[in-house]
Amino acid sequence: MPKFREFKDLSVTFDKHIQTGDLIVTKNERAIKTAIQNLVVTRRGERFFNSDIGTGLTNLLFEAMDYGIAGSIQSEVSQIIQKYEPRVDLVSVNAFPNFDDNRYEIEVEFRIKGIDIVPTTVEIFLERTR
Repeated sequence: MPKFREFKDLSVTFDKHIQTGDLIVTKNERAIKTAIQNLVVTRRGERFFNSDIGTGLTNLLFEAMDYGIAGSIQSEVSQIIQKYEPRVDLVSVNAFPNFDDNRYEIEVEFRIKGIDIVPTTVEIFLERTR
C-alpha cells in the first residue's frame, strides 16, 4: 500500500492564522483544486520567470460560442493540467457552452496520486469580462 504524503499550499487569500500569526495553508484536495483553477485562468506569459505556464483561454472566450470552441477549451485545460500538476492523474475534462449565461462550464475530474479514493471533480466557469 503506498504511503500517502500530505499536500499543502498557501491560501490564495494570504490570511493569517488567528492564534499563530502564520499564513493559512490549504491541504490535500482543496489545495489541488485551487491549484488547478489557478492554472486554468492564468494567461500564457503572465507569470514572471516562467512564461510557459498558462493557457490561451482568454482568446478563445472572444470567439463565437459553439461546441468547437468548447473542444479547444477542453484540450487546453487537459494539456495544462497534465503538464504542470504532477500531484494528480487526470480522469476527464469536459467543457460545455452555456448559451443562456454566455459562458463555458468546465468540469475537471481527477485522482490524487497516492490516495485510493473516488475521483474528485472541480467545476470552473469561464466568461468574458471587459
